[in-house]
Amino acid sequence: MIWFLEGQSSQRDIIQGARDALPPEVKIFASHRDDRPEITAGADISFTEPRGAEERISWVISTA
Repeated sequence: MIWFLEGQSSQRDIIQGARDALPPEVKIFASHRDDRPEITAGADISFTEPRGAEERISWVISTA
């Protein structure tokens, strides 16, 4: 399992690169604060991140 959070400027490209490079049994997770189907569609599992920075940090730790 590998999880790509919002923050990378080319999150979609990174997810696609991981998809191409990793074996199919490795599940790819992606998350973003906004509705970004062009990013999350490349993942096996997607999440919507909280908007606030403090809430987001807690959410990431508890979700991981």
